[in-house]
Amino acid sequence: MSSSKKLDELTELAMMLQLNEIKGVTIDEMCERLERPRRAIERMMEVLKDKFGGKLTYKIGEYDRKKHWSLKKGMNFMINFSDSEMAKLEMLKNKAINVEEKKIISNIIDKIRVLNPAKNHKTDIDVLLESYGYAVRQQPKEKLKQNIMETIALAILSQKKLKLDYKDSFGNVYEPIIEPYGIKVSDNHYLIAKEDKIKTFKISRIKSAEIIDEYYCVPDDFNIQEYCNLSFGVYTGNVEEVVVRFSKSAAIDAINYNFHPTQYFNPPEKDGSVIMKFQASGRYEIITELLKWRDSVEVLAPKKLQEEYVQTVKQMYKNIGANK
Repeated sequence: MSSSKKLDELTELAMMLQLNEIKGVTIDEMCERLERPRRAIERMMEVLKDKFGGKLTYKIGEYDRKKHWSLKKGMNFMINFSDSEMAKLEMLKNKAINVEEKKIISNIIDKIRVLNPAKNHKTDIDVLLESYGYAVRQQPKEKLKQNIMETIALAILSQKKLKLDYKDSFGNVYEPIIEPYGIKVSDNHYLIAKEDKIKTFKISRIKSAEIIDEYYCVPDDFNIQEYCNLSFGVYTGNVEEVVVRFSKSAAIDAINYNFHPTQYFNPPEKDGSVIMKFQASGRYEIITELLKWRDSVEVLAPKKLQEEYVQTVKQMYKNIGANK
């Protein structure tokens, strides 16, 4: 059975147990619902026990004397609503003629957002059109192996360690055993995980991934959003305040572009240019991003970033000359 199928079954079982929190569900009922043998259900229950601890409980049935299992509220993070689903709900709300119906759908949307507070659902028109095949996302995209992504997702949700066959940026191949904490999505996909310390692994460099039958716990003080905010790209180092200026011709586009969660813009200068500031580490990634803006951007601070940016441009010019 594929990792994706296992993950779907694990999620369905958890939802079943939570929806029947009062009455509870027997192992026989789980087998019938999921159409899986008893031993398979028992293995899945072991995963839920390790994941949810005391939230997974049972009581003995008054008449059948069987264990009736239930899961207390607290697994909402496993229930996800896609951007397409949210967009369609918004469409239904806008189509509703009756004011009361529109209000009911609006309340449903609000409740879904409460269920997934960490997920920022996009309900823009492009998402709606994309769901119907009228919009296309055309951009460079890395190739990822579906089976590896499914294995990573299952390991994160069940909180089991992973053994990777990984090739780092220096060409070294090794097999780290890690504790996967989450995934960062930017131009590429990166796995945030703990080896000897918290590290970032580029998923496209993972040749294979295998779940180890050993559990781990994510530290209570770890927050993946806060961790990712420390860097502009992949690598987390010394955080610096970055200051750049965009010319008048690029000002509007820059203001409406999301560079980093900490970014903010000063009021426009007299010449129409705008200055942006943000705090992050990762000079290489910052330079790579700013090069997309060609001659419309100027690095003002920090000094070291300014020097590296200039050196990068000079080296690019030198490479052009070498090929003539």
